[in-house]
Amino acid sequence: MAGKSEQTEQALTDSVTQAEQALTALGGVVEGEVSLGGLPEEYLLVDLGEVAFVNSGVGFPKKYQGNTDGEYPVYKVGDVSKAFLNAEGKLAKAGHYVSSDIAAEMADEHLTIPMLGMVQSFNVSVAAALLLSEAERQRSLKGMFDQRRISDEDYERMLFEWSHPFYTSLCKELGWEYPEMDEEGELADPQGFGARVNASGKKLR
Repeated sequence: MAGKSEQTEQALTDSVTQAEQALTALGGVVEGEVSLGGLPEEYLLVDLGEVAFVNSGVGFPKKYQGNTDGEYPVYKVGDVSKAFLNAEGKLAKAGHYVSSDIAAEMADEHLTIPMLGMVQSFNVSVAAALLLSEAERQRSLKGMFDQRRISDEDYERMLFEWSHPFYTSLCKELGWEYPEMDEEGELADPQGFGARVNASGKKLR
């Protein structure tokens, strides 16, 4: 009978095999890059860092790491990895704990969401939804959404930069004005823009 370590190794092997089969179905792996195939010619293959800022978590302060006393466990990626590698199947123990006072100190803001009836707590997603909904309600009552509060020029610029971070960095690098967008927020003339980029000699990975 296979031990836990052998079972875990086999599970990892099976996962890799399934991933390779999925990639093959999508077009395979060519020279270390995934080729999805069937994409429009105007689509560009770029590195993730060119179109988005990728950051790890905000970080758990080192001065609180390693504490074994406290009401609240703090699970880090390492704790999850250990639980998986040891085939525990669950997070039975955290490597770090914090007290109520420390948790309050680490918070950016303190607020209270009223709860009625038998409700004792909200999970993070519910709490976030309630806060955003309440913020929208209060601002609507004050008429803050009745009209745009920034200039048309700033609105169009921000809309393009938020919608197309890669094209934004490309235009800034080449000293170009931003291309026009259609009603759906996409480039109005993607083929023309792509041809202009190719003519500039800019290499796209």
